[in-house]
Amino acid sequence: MSNNNKFALSIIDFLQVSAANEHLAKNKQECLEVAAQCLADAFDLDKKDAPSGAGAKLKTAFEEFQAREAALTEAKKKEAEELKVKGNEAVANHEYETAIDYYTQALNIIPTSPVFLSNRASAYSHLGQHEKAIEDAEKAAQIEPTHVRAYSRLGYAKYSLGRLEEAIEAYKKGLSLDPNNAVLQKSLSLAEKKLEAKEESSSSAASTTTQDRAAPSGLPNLGGLGSGGMPDLASLMNNPAVMNMAQNMMQSGALNGLLNNPNIANMARNFQNGQMPNLQDLMNNPQLQQMARSFMGGMGGNSENSNNNSGNH
Repeated sequence: MSNNNKFALSIIDFLQVSAANEHLAKNKQECLEVAAQCLADAFDLDKKDAPSGAGAKLKTAFEEFQAREAALTEAKKKEAEELKVKGNEAVANHEYETAIDYYTQALNIIPTSPVFLSNRASAYSHLGQHEKAIEDAEKAAQIEPTHVRAYSRLGYAKYSLGRLEEAIEAYKKGLSLDPNNAVLQKSLSLAEKKLEAKEESSSSAASTTTQDRAAPSGLPNLGGLGSGGMPDLASLMNNPAVMNMAQNMMQSGALNGLLNNPNIANMARNFQNGQMPNLQDLMNNPQLQQMARSFMGGMGGNSENSNNNSGNH
């Protein structure tokens, strides 16, 4: 007879002995008898072949196995705890790689320990390995959502990577579990201040970029110039304000003085020959700057006031 059949007969004996218990309800006795018969049919056995006492021996063997497993588990737990203590000592001595090795050994024994995971996350962050720290901290939080240190480690790693919004979220989660945690309170405050400074810096940079697009020395913004940096002459000629300013210039004699300027005359000859003028030279020409101010004055504009207002928020 095979070992499987012997094992099955031992179980059949256990079921039959259990069914004979007079303190058991009638319907449960019947269920056990049916189970014994089904098992015998499945293995092509006769219930009568089940050796008496085999079921009791099977139960005793199982209880002894459980006892050994419990003793082994306690020993393993003690070993894992000792490894954790060594890891903590290594952290205190700034030996973070050694600490990681100890925590990893402890996790090999108890893979679901949120304490070991969050401790290793801290060691990873000390080495600048923040992505690994995030992985451990998130796993610790998933295993035990109320483990406050997991959120502290998670927040620090994300803060170190510049992921400030996520760091703040992690710190707030930790504080929701432990509102009086001074470390989390300070960490949250630092993260919020850094995020605020970052947003202010971005806003200031955007404002500066907008101002830099304006032409220097009060010249009008040339952002709307056409292809090649030249204006759309047809649009300019059809603009009443431009035509009015041109008439004012001719009447004031400013245009005559401008045309007598050798640089302007040379620029005009180049333009007639198909060469584009250098806009930077034009904007740095004192006479053109004066003409631009006249233009702006004719339109009631004030470039300095415009620049000042752009800085207000």
